[in-house]
Amino acid sequence: MTKINYIKDRDEFQHEFERETFVNPLKSLIDKAESGRYRRIKLPRYIYFTLDSKKLCLHIKEQKSGDGKPYNPVCDNMQTDNAAFEGWAITLKAWLYTEIDNIVLKWDTPLKDMQNKHYNRFLYRVIRFEEKYDWFAIDSSNQTEIKDFINNKWKNLTINVSTASPDKKSNDENAVEYEISDKANTSIREQFIDKYDLCLFNHQLHVGVKSKKSLLFPGGQSAIDLWGVSKSKETLCVFELKYINKRKNHKNIKVGIISELFLYVCIMEDLVKGSISVQKPIIQDEKELYGQIHNIKKIDAYMLSNEFHPLVCSKSVLDLLNKVKVKKDEVPIIFKTITYSYIRGSYNFTFKDEQ
Repeated sequence: MTKINYIKDRDEFQHEFERETFVNPLKSLIDKAESGRYRRIKLPRYIYFTLDSKKLCLHIKEQKSGDGKPYNPVCDNMQTDNAAFEGWAITLKAWLYTEIDNIVLKWDTPLKDMQNKHYNRFLYRVIRFEEKYDWFAIDSSNQTEIKDFINNKWKNLTINVSTASPDKKSNDENAVEYEISDKANTSIREQFIDKYDLCLFNHQLHVGVKSKKSLLFPGGQSAIDLWGVSKSKETLCVFELKYINKRKNHKNIKVGIISELFLYVCIMEDLVKGSISVQKPIIQDEKELYGQIHNIKKIDAYMLSNEFHPLVCSKSVLDLLNKVKVKKDEVPIIFKTITYSYIRGSYNFTFKDEQ
């Protein structure tokens, strides 16, 4: 494993400021765990959080690895805490609403040879987040990067499609996703179809965006976990699934679930509006979806987990997510959370709560 020389680890003033300004107040607001202890709240090590006159600045900082080479989380997978700026912006503003009015995002610009598909996707997420929330802004020092991306890369866009029906894989989350949508095991699948009044329901809808036929965003495993279309053909349902296997003490409880879902619904919205086009689909469910994609009038976006990060599971978080700028050409997006109970392979799936 590459050793990273974290800047924040050597900055006692910043540690103390973040503890007193964010961590301790959040602990006092969040319900204690069943053990009676405060739930763990930990801010990421790559992001400096500063607050001045109710303006919160998130500064994603580049670090150096043990061999002296730079490492920048904006060029890494968006699921990591250090790159999930949407999750931190939404949760901190929602929980600390009396202290935070506006949020500014700043990041250290990676060297040209470090700028990759993850970085392209990061820039798209930043643009779309600023479009939707009037309390969020991009720092002036990063405006040139945004303009360059829009002018030089965001052109002739298409989305990749599945070449075959997705298979079941060995990891817990993918296996549960497959069990939920598997047409051969109808017990869980029918629950979703009935509950959300679906005519289409499947998993692994690819969201690898191409520009001029070359991948602009990561492809491969980059996909919406579960998706469906209502019987009215007017609502698209997008589900971001998390499965916490408590028997393995597997913890994938992160605020990044917000960032992932936000990206997916923005890409789907661009498909509905025609800003992104579709290659010729191969599998039947995708043919049906993309054949009627321009008829979609609403997107329901679900965070689906058997356990959420304590900062995510709050009505105030959903209220803030759903309070977007209204534009004439935008497709309404409604964010919701679903808590469920399930043990992999049991086929005994229960919806516990929905907000």
